[in-house]
Amino acid sequence: MKEFDKLTIEEKKKFLEWTFYYEVTMLIYSYLKLIQIQIINDNSEKNIAIETFVLHGRNLFEFYFLKERIKKDDARIFDFIPIKNLNFIKDNSFLVEYEFKEKSNKQIAHLNYTRLEYENTLKKSWDINRIMKEFILITKYFIEELSKEYKGENIMFLKELLNKNKYLNQLFV
Repeated sequence: MKEFDKLTIEEKKKFLEWTFYYEVTMLIYSYLKLIQIQIINDNSEKNIAIETFVLHGRNLFEFYFLKERIKKDDARIFDFIPIKNLNFIKDNSFLVEYEFKEKSNKQIAHLNYTRLEYENTLKKSWDINRIMKEFILITKYFIEELSKEYKGENIMFLKELLNKNKYLNQLFV
């Protein structure tokens, strides 16, 4: 188990280039898949897409919002950006107000009896457009705030994707 303060700059960059990049691209892909299958009546396919979206969103939520590490090797945004630069994210987040992590715990990550309360109610639904918009804003901010030494090919591709993808940009119209 490698702790953040023992990683080299190259190892930190590799984390961003592969692990972080994977989480964001999977969130994007699952979002686009959800948009694509809205017209399909197959609930199983919709559930697979929403669960994938929420799973990767949950991983990114923990990276962006948790103030502490649960395990010593957990990655957090403050590993790459000074905490003083994070107030923009923490203070204005729909995801925090929406209780994204709590909702994902109850509906996706853990078996519990609270799920009975969600069936056939608005509590069960997910505001995927608003959630995706928030993740895009935060990810763009994160990439902009990253120092040059961490911006490899995949991070730069991600920056371009977030800025120019027509389906993602429709969220801001």
